[in-house]
Amino acid sequence: MNDANSTNEHDGPTAPIPGRCNAQKRQGPAGGLCREWAGKGTGHVGTGRCRRHGGNAPSGRAAAAREHVEDQFRRFGQILPVRPLEVLRDEIGRSAGIIAIIEAEIDRTVTEDGGPVLVDTAGLHPAPAPLVSLHLAQRQHLVRAAEAAVRAGVETAMTDLHEAYQDRALDVAEMVAADLAAELGLDPNSPQVIGAVGRALARLDGGNADRPAIGGVA
Repeated sequence: MNDANSTNEHDGPTAPIPGRCNAQKRQGPAGGLCREWAGKGTGHVGTGRCRRHGGNAPSGRAAAAREHVEDQFRRFGQILPVRPLEVLRDEIGRSAGIIAIIEAEIDRTVTEDGGPVLVDTAGLHPAPAPLVSLHLAQRQHLVRAAEAAVRAGVETAMTDLHEAYQDRALDVAEMVAADLAAELGLDPNSPQVIGAVGRALARLDGGNADRPAIGGVA
């Protein structure tokens, strides 16, 4: 009886074994797979084909690199480029959204008398209902995320970024307005040009009435 984990080349189970070469062998039982360690005799030991099955060939090295990336993805998830300040900002908004969902569920889950289920009496000792405990934990998480954001200066950074965006947008709008005014024979400071620039910037800023007009243009 053959051991599925054996490195004997004449062992021939058809199922690949993690950590082994698993290349189709030219010799041995039909359907046999190589049971050498993955990458044995190559520069990528632990991944890909062994030396005898093309592990050192350019295609073998490329396949080993691809397999390594895929394995890392399965183990740890895809690596994504992120900005720490944006992560904190998004985490605060996400946590607040989850809290709103939990609160809606608490309001929806009621006792026979129509009151909210705040206490779990199923055990020997009364305890907060699961939704209540989850609500408290998520609120605590939100506070911690908010505190971290304050320490990191997220609000200040986002304000500076928005102001820089506004200044840049105003500069671009003014350059475009000046070029169009020159082509049309208008004064760049005429009410028509200023009004057109103001309307364009208002649309660019999302039409948020709570924000001051960009660059002072009303």
